[in-house]
Amino acid sequence: MDLPRASGFAVPQHLFDSDAISAHYLAGRSTTLVLTFGGVGRDPLLPPEVEFIGSASNHGENHVLAINDLRRTWYSQPQVIADIERAVDLTMQKVKPRRVVTVGNSMGGYGAILFAAKFGFNATLAIAPQFSMNDFVVPERRWSEYRENFGAMLAESIGAALMNSSATTLMLHGVMGRDIRHIELFTMRPRLHHGLVGGESHGVGIVMKARGVLAPVIERLIADDVEGAKQLLSSFKVYWRDQTARDEAEYIRAMRKEGSALRAQIREIRLQRRAMQQDG
Repeated sequence: MDLPRASGFAVPQHLFDSDAISAHYLAGRSTTLVLTFGGVGRDPLLPPEVEFIGSASNHGENHVLAINDLRRTWYSQPQVIADIERAVDLTMQKVKPRRVVTVGNSMGGYGAILFAAKFGFNATLAIAPQFSMNDFVVPERRWSEYRENFGAMLAESIGAALMNSSATTLMLHGVMGRDIRHIELFTMRPRLHHGLVGGESHGVGIVMKARGVLAPVIERLIADDVEGAKQLLSSFKVYWRDQTARDEAEYIRAMRKEGSALRAQIREIRLQRRAMQQDG
């Protein structure tokens, strides 16, 4: 199959039909390929949405391969894995990239780490990835409706892939909410830059995009400038996990306390507005 060439108005093209994954290709001008891995999506009755393709493309500069796990298996079923390998091989043969970066959020962040390690890619941006979807490792009630879809090849955790990965990995988690049980299980390793974002929860990637920093962070990773990528996040309250465990625990407690106080203020404002509406 011939891949489409970049043009003034690029439209993502289906690579092939599969009931396990969707694979869309967007042509670029450079020698960089960005692989985006989608999350579960907003509606379990609809296929997951293609994510990050605009931010990854950088106005047509980069080639983009956007992958979605249609079965929502955390990229673990054998057919899902085989189809992704096919899509990646096809794209790599045609594009012949000099640098490959993977990007994903939540389940997509999990997939981005897995396949960067599998193929030996250069860099990864993983936003709010789970450490494990194995109940024996992390008791997790979220996404329980998808558990029956998990394949026999579901890893016990993402830890082994991270440990074996040669990719420079920028990983971000919001410290508010239930992601904390995953955060605590990630251990530091060479080339892993793990940021804990104060005041944010599992939706930290949405906030990054809204603030206009998502695409620039991806570009810094493409340029092999992880410190520049971290600097772009300076407007967030980020703790980079390179200090002591005590420092980290104190930071998390402070940020969670600050977030709780903010939520209490928001609840009070809503109650006041409701009271005013009832009086009116």
